[in-house]
Amino acid sequence: MNRHEIYFPEITIPKQIRDFFPADNTSKNDVCPSFYSTEHNVTIFVDHDNPAKRAISGSCRFTLIETDDDGNPIDLWVSWIVAELVAVETWGEVITYLENNHNLWRR
Repeated sequence: MNRHEIYFPEITIPKQIRDFFPADNTSKNDVCPSFYSTEHNVTIFVDHDNPAKRAISGSCRFTLIETDDDGNPIDLWVSWIVAELVAVETWGEVITYLENNHNLWRR
């Protein structure tokens, strides 16, 4: 059983996420599951598909952040805030972002 299944069994993870972000970085201290790509140093947080059930009201389903080789967030040195790359609602928007900004998505 994967970590996201232990801590967040009610959140469905699209198969494409597991294909592109193979490392399950989910922690019991997180508000939603997260996965990262060691190849591209990007982590994705996946919240509930039902907006009413999300931990943070008004948040998007998918949030991407830049990470180091171990999957740890890269903080902004000035404010210690994690540098969010993008927060979007659909998997299609994630793909578009990766294509346009990181040239990472390969169909």
